[in-house]
Amino acid sequence: MEDFTAEETGFSGSNGTEGAAGSESILGDAEEIARRQKACEELHAQMPPPDPALGPYCPRTFDGWSCWNDTPAGARAFVQCPDFIPGFDPNRKGHKDCEDGGHWYTDPRTNRTWSNYTTCVDMSILKFHQGVNSVYISGYSVSLIALCISLFIFFYFK
Repeated sequence: MEDFTAEETGFSGSNGTEGAAGSESILGDAEEIARRQKACEELHAQMPPPDPALGPYCPRTFDGWSCWNDTPAGARAFVQCPDFIPGFDPNRKGHKDCEDGGHWYTDPRTNRTWSNYTTCVDMSILKFHQGVNSVYISGYSVSLIALCISLFIFFYFK
């Protein structure tokens, strides 16, 4: 499979918008996605269609997070990881595979096209956060058990 970067198509991956890095509200993310979709549609409207003589292409699309340009069949397209998703490193790249027939890879479990953003997450940081969450859960569990014991003792001797 050939690698095909967004830069080769004239698209930088930022969708022409300023990112909402650190945005923690759902509304903020929805607004950012709407801005990105609009910028993607505007970009795609300005781009000429691919030359059919060069073979099949996967169609340009917006997957809800990023803008993907026409990609030659058998190639892998790359975009910058979204900066408004908590835990994603915007310096990394996500990818989408264009299959030989000129259609985007479809996840067999969901039967939907799939963009691979798993590379956007630093696994060492993710494991650290999971460890911290385990400590929180353990602490809250011990606290809940102690509370139940104290309530039992309180009502028993009342």
